[in-house]
Amino acid sequence: MIKIARVLSNKDPKAQERLKVSVLGYHNIYQTDDSEVGVWADHCSPYKFSTGSLPVHGDMVYVWFDTNTPSNVIWFGLVVSSFVVDDNSLKETIKTDTELINTHTSI
Repeated sequence: MIKIARVLSNKDPKAQERLKVSVLGYHNIYQTDDSEVGVWADHCSPYKFSTGSLPVHGDMVYVWFDTNTPSNVIWFGLVVSSFVVDDNSLKETIKTDTELINTHTSI
């Protein structure tokens, strides 16, 4: 299942390029820090080594998990239109990207 998530932290204690995220529809994506509920998402990349530039707190990323509960989450891409600051733009970005994902995953 592909979803959109908001990055809470990129400070992975295991140094494996994981991101702590809150998943749209499962967690409060408007939380302000990483002290609240979230999940560590593993990184999926076609490259052996990262570019060193991870998404930061507040960025929106695409995540995948294979159950109805976000466990064993994998993040694989940045939602480019996530560089918005105000909540109204963020809500519109989430709505648009969710519609796009639903269109492509319902085929």
